[in-house]
Amino acid sequence: MFLNCNEWNPHDDQWAYLSSLGRMSPAEVNRVARRAGGVTVGASLDKIAAAVSPRIRVHRTSIVHVRLNSGIRLESGELTPAFTRR
Repeated sequence: MFLNCNEWNPHDDQWAYLSSLGRMSPAEVNRVARRAGGVTVGASLDKIAAAVSPRIRVHRTSIVHVRLNSGIRLESGELTPAFTRR
């Protein structure tokens, strides 16, 4: 998602914003990646961070019941619509 840096809101037309950007050279991509540092993904991710956009507010439920069997099962009725859409 591309955000308006002045207000931290998503651009209304994400594709129009993306098409307005210039291409980066491989050297620029490497420089930005080194500056950004490591990215946490997969099993090493501890928790979901709160949304930073003022337009996106995820309301979490206080308790979610989980059953552990041959897999992990969540009761979808206990999840908020924001979590079931992901």
